[in-house]
Amino acid sequence: GLAVRAAVSVLVVACPCAMGLATPTAVMVATGLGARIGAFIRRAQALEEGGRVDTIILDKTGTVTQGRPKVVAIETVPPWTEASLLRLAAAAEQTSHHPWAQAIVSEAKNRFIEVPFVDSALEIAGAGIAAQVDATSVLVGKSSLLESRGIPLTPQASAGVGAVVHVAIDQSHAGRLLLADEPKPTSRAAIDQLTQLGIEVHLVTGDAEEVARQIARRVGILDDHVQASVTPAEKEQIVRALRSKGKHVAMVGDGINDAPALAASSVGIAMGQGTDVAKEAGDIVLANSDLLTLPRTLALCRATVRKIKQNLFWAFGYNALLLPLAALGYLSPTLSAFAMAASSVSVVTNSLTLRLGWWDR
Repeated sequence: GLAVRAAVSVLVVACPCAMGLATPTAVMVATGLGARIGAFIRRAQALEEGGRVDTIILDKTGTVTQGRPKVVAIETVPPWTEASLLRLAAAAEQTSHHPWAQAIVSEAKNRFIEVPFVDSALEIAGAGIAAQVDATSVLVGKSSLLESRGIPLTPQASAGVGAVVHVAIDQSHAGRLLLADEPKPTSRAAIDQLTQLGIEVHLVTGDAEEVARQIARRVGILDDHVQASVTPAEKEQIVRALRSKGKHVAMVGDGINDAPALAASSVGIAMGQGTDVAKEAGDIVLANSDLLTLPRTLALCRATVRKIKQNLFWAFGYNALLLPLAALGYLSPTLSAFAMAASSVSVVTNSLTLRLGWWDR
């Protein structure tokens, strides 16, 4: 009788319900909280990886900045005029979703310039676009795109700070467009909060170094954490290099060019207004595209990992404490069943407390 009673008690106490609930309940609560703040967690593992993040790589355009650059100046090489240069540049860029391209097309529309249809266009990742417009060869993009085609650049007349987009027509440099993009109002506060969380913040962009450093200073990123004029492949290499040093890296971006780096990072975070490719490559999507959601999301990840550890500690502690008592006959099957139910309830309750105090800033 006593042996059977003890055996039944051991079987009841040994039920791993609490351990089975430890992780799923915390993840379920965290996923709901994430949705409430505008962070959609696409993979449960992203919560664990996000809780370990100690280094963040931010893309510039559309992530730190508003992603709505404007054409602020146009320089032309005779015989091209501003209108004729902008007409062909906008025609080449009209099929692209890049913020620079959209700014150029918008400027042409604002000037009531009739933009012709493009005959063919090839987007060159991280460099620009090559197109045929009215049987005219048009290149629009970085200086490196023109240089790679053996096209010499004319000296720049103005010294304005902004992104520079070069235009070449029929293998000759025809001019350049200067674009400016302002930081998002919340970028500085978000980066300050990331720093307070002990996270190292880097800015990695394909834009020119002068532009990148100016934006970095305005939002509080250190100069030695800025890397500019990088290609999509180089972004991915930067992520892998940091990970090889033992760092847990989160990549935050919104464009097609960011997708390889998002996929290579410990946790990829895509901005909600970004391309479908970026969102598909991301483990977490910030639906509101507000950078302030980023430190809150990472704080939630850290709190979730702590809560899972607490749940597992109590679940294992329950078994470690009660199994010997049940085996020695000190617990009846009824008390064992009550203790088993109480342990499950305690794990669920502890998970629900994640809703309280995970973000106290």
